[in-house]
Amino acid sequence: MAIYRAYLENRAVLKVTGTECEDFLQNLVTQDVTRARAQAAALLTPQGKLAFDFILQPVDAGFLIDCASDNAEAFVKKLNLYKLRRNVEITLTDIPVQVVWSDTPDTKKQPPIQCCPIPQREREHNPQQPLPTTARVAHCSFRCLSIPRATTMPRPW
Repeated sequence: MAIYRAYLENRAVLKVTGTECEDFLQNLVTQDVTRARAQAAALLTPQGKLAFDFILQPVDAGFLIDCASDNAEAFVKKLNLYKLRRNVEITLTDIPVQVVWSDTPDTKKQPPIQCCPIPQREREHNPQQPLPTTARVAHCSFRCLSIPRATTMPRPW
């Protein structure tokens, strides 16, 4: 099993620290920052339009924010605009962003890859049957690609 690593040069990492950093971000971003896990979030304009999207990761001393590197300085400036007199420090770090993946799945944790495990007509008649995730299913053609029912994409067949 080979493990691959790629550095994402178009991503930057901001660090938000201070005694009031959690309350500061809770009142600004679209996600609940009290959850102890990485999550996608956004900063909206007062009109509700998307200003910045990012990945928010809680750490011991505060939060790390993974954002696009071309917007990082503008994002720091915007966060400092909302800071006012809070005890919060927002800094642009030089932490590299990387992704790691392998070429073979861990077969002990996942079921074997199979094609078309549940036909479409059976899924429509049995809503209790769990839908397969695309990470575990190898598709033999575009026709058996499973699209969740909540999406409004037109079906090609």
